[in-house]
Amino acid sequence: MGEIQFLKFEDWQKELSRNRLTDPWITVFDLHKEKKGDYSTFCGLVPNKKDFIQKVLGHSDWDIEIGYGHPGFWQEGLDGAIHYERFGGIRREIPFEPLVIYRSFHGRWKEDVEISEEFRLYHNLYYDSRKSEFIFLSESGEEDTAAKIEKTGNNLRVQIKTKYLRDFLAAKSMVLVRFHDHRRFSENDLTNILGTNIISIEKIEENFCFNIIVNPEPDSLLSDKKCYSRFLGKDILPPFREPIHEDYKFLKGKEEKKYVDFIIGVDDEGNPIEYTCNPDKLSNFFGANPGSPNYLTPVFFKREVLRKYYDQPSKYSVEDNYIRCGYLWGMRYGQNPLGLVHAWLGDLGRDLPYNEQLHWRQFNVPPEGGIGQATIRRELLAEFTDPDEITHIFKYEFNKFSHYWRSKIGWDLFLPLRNEDIHFFKSLHVPTSEDSLEFEQQIQALAKILPDSINNSELKRLIENSEAVQGSIDLLEKALISHFKVEETKAKELLQPLRDIQSLRSSSVVHRKGSRYEKVAKRLGLHEESYINFFRKILEDVVGMLKQLQKVADGV
Repeated sequence: MGEIQFLKFEDWQKELSRNRLTDPWITVFDLHKEKKGDYSTFCGLVPNKKDFIQKVLGHSDWDIEIGYGHPGFWQEGLDGAIHYERFGGIRREIPFEPLVIYRSFHGRWKEDVEISEEFRLYHNLYYDSRKSEFIFLSESGEEDTAAKIEKTGNNLRVQIKTKYLRDFLAAKSMVLVRFHDHRRFSENDLTNILGTNIISIEKIEENFCFNIIVNPEPDSLLSDKKCYSRFLGKDILPPFREPIHEDYKFLKGKEEKKYVDFIIGVDDEGNPIEYTCNPDKLSNFFGANPGSPNYLTPVFFKREVLRKYYDQPSKYSVEDNYIRCGYLWGMRYGQNPLGLVHAWLGDLGRDLPYNEQLHWRQFNVPPEGGIGQATIRRELLAEFTDPDEITHIFKYEFNKFSHYWRSKIGWDLFLPLRNEDIHFFKSLHVPTSEDSLEFEQQIQALAKILPDSINNSELKRLIENSEAVQGSIDLLEKALISHFKVEETKAKELLQPLRDIQSLRSSSVVHRKGSRYEKVAKRLGLHEESYINFFRKILEDVVGMLKQLQKVADGV
């Protein structure tokens, strides 16, 4: 863009005149400076009525100022009644409401901006202070950034995702009015091109208006600027025809849940048989929908279906026979001896949001191996049963051991993980695939939970000359021998799972793989079986170790 076009704000003329309804984001507040100009954008809400909008767009001057939206008082005449106003100390012909509130503290603290509380509560937005972003959480648990505040030096900018803003406007039957006041400068004498007279450009349309002044010979106060221009304008963002808020659609009867078809079997030709997971279209033991598959038809999935949930332990919880996303949704599931995950067809439709159904459908496979014994006993025979999947067996035994050791000995053998590390325990699982990255992540997690968490300070109290002992596992071994009277060979054998975990972690996860890793892998037989089976065997060995350590505590 040439300098003349720059001073005439041709970019902003196009910006205000174009259709912004499909833009993903809209800037609702902006204060920033550039080398050749400074820019101010503010906004307010106005009732979606033609006469109000026409009044607003009838001129380019601002109807409200930056800082509007604070409560205040106004007085009738000089000695008249004093009135309180929720949105400012001036009674206005056009009833504006703030969307963004600018706050200044007279130089004592840094200026700040806030987004309307009503907007934040309408969408129930969570504020992520690390990113200065407001997060929308859908009913299915999907997270989406709805608004963000950018602070760079003295510059401030607020952007809101258009769909959330237009939904809010529809609920309030209002429009957004943006106010713009931008100035630009040139250090070049342009009178030979522009002349010496002030140039004025004005335009008023249905959804915007602006006035541009270009002064080729500005006031002497701007001594270093040989040309000055100003853009003063407004534009309108209308609402949706009606709100798209989930509560509104529910009350209007427009929100119909969608359902996915899942593979529930194969026909005589080997073709998959699919059926909807809509509970209302399934049969049950009370006579509903005769001829349709039963609500309790098992549907099978590859174990990779769980990877998404393991990878986000702060959001999802994968429990012994239940998977949940906070308090938003949860579903029973099981695993069979072939390593397949299974769930009831009706539960998939009743308990999972549509987006989650689509996720599970990607990993859907024909039935094989039947349902797991734990599921049969719990859900069909109504019996209590311990976990039967090794990950949950380990977690159950680890928690049981930790409680027992603490109550018997008086301190934790494995220190509890800090909040910053608790995800290692929550997300620990047998790898869902033969991906080496996933395997190494689980080795790292197991190392954090076990060898890295050994309580060195308490163990040192139990042995003489503890300073000469190198490493946590060696400390534990010496304590078992000298204090708990375990035979040396048995102590070494008992703690071998910890040494294996430590060796794997230090030779592959922490450092580059090399000859040391190959020696460890060969000694442990890592290359002789799958990552899944190998990790399962490690957990089984650790569970055996924990049970033996509990017996050691029994002997005290």
